[in-house]
This record gives sequence, structure tokens and C-alpha cells, in this order.
Amino acid sequence: MALSDHEKQILKNAKELILRETTEQGAKLQLFGLGTFERKTQNARTATSPATGAKVDVPAKSVLRFKASKTLTHVL
Repeated sequence: MALSDHEKQILKNAKELILRETTEQGAKLQLFGLGTFERKTQNARTATSPATGAKVDVPAKSVLRFKASKTLTHVL
């Protein structure tokens, strides 16, 4: 049974919503056979602009990390 393009889009949007809401709450989202998504906080830091060489302050930010499962790693 094949899915229509509309049904595929609905599933994709639902997946993205679940991922966003789960990780924004600070929880890990583990998909068995695929891997784990987790939100981490990167500390503020000072970087150097490659164009000008000037020092630039980079504020702290929250990023989404993905760690592949052993199953996925073996397949790839």
C-alpha cells in the first residue's frame, strides 16, 4: 500500500513536530534502530571572522544532536 504525497507530507510534519516538542522539553527522543536525538547547550565563545580577522562574540545557543545507533552504523 503506497502513500500519497499528501499523506507523506502529513507524516513528515508529524515527525518534525514530535521531534521539536520532545527535545524542547529537554527529553531525549530515542528511535530504535535509528538513533537518539538530544538537545544540548553550547556555551558562549569568542570566534574569529575569516573575512576580517576580527574577534566576534558568539552567544550561547541550543542545538539538536543526533547519535546513530549501532544498527544504523553497521548498515552504513
